[in-house]
Amino acid sequence: MEELMESYQSCLSTRRKSKSLHGISFWKRISPANFTKEDTLNLQLHRQVGEVVLQEIKSLNNLDLELYGYAKDIFAQRRGRTIQKSTVTEK
Repeated sequence: MEELMESYQSCLSTRRKSKSLHGISFWKRISPANFTKEDTLNLQLHRQVGEVVLQEIKSLNNLDLELYGYAKDIFAQRRGRTIQKSTVTEK
């Protein structure tokens, strides 16, 4: 049993070291983000897409949010009814 525990500890130590090194190398490969210019992303998006397309995206996004809210309400109502039915049948 002691030999098994030593082997396990050795494997665990090796895994931790390799995982740590992997994490360090991962972060070194990522170039740092440049947040020095305000709204850089928005400016790039406007240049690439155009105002008409952006307005359409915003409009559709608002519709998606309305639909999500409506679906949430329906779900809450149905859930409430289901809970009431299960409470009634348990009595």
